[in-house]
Amino acid sequence: MDGDLLSAASGTIEAANSDLLPTSVPAGIPNQGVDFGLDAVTLDKGENIEFSTEILFELSFTDGDVLLQGDGVTIQNIELIQSFEPKAKELGLDALSFYLY
Repeated sequence: MDGDLLSAASGTIEAANSDLLPTSVPAGIPNQGVDFGLDAVTLDKGENIEFSTEILFELSFTDGDVLLQGDGVTIQNIELIQSFEPKAKELGLDALSFYLY
């Protein structure tokens, strides 16, 4: 599935799309019916998975928001892109990294 986090070494599923998103989000084919995809992934200081999806979900998150595994939005996309004065809103993420200091 596009939304599953895979191991680069073995190709095995490290976290399913349905495990990454909050339980209120209908993620996971065939049970729930939606594969939200996975665009960007990183680990925070506490080794928690933070990521963005390929598609948005109603009013909960957009395809450029940073989500915390199982918890939802931690950083809205507009917070990441507003200093660039973008011509469009809700620009998806293709990469994600945090400077840990």
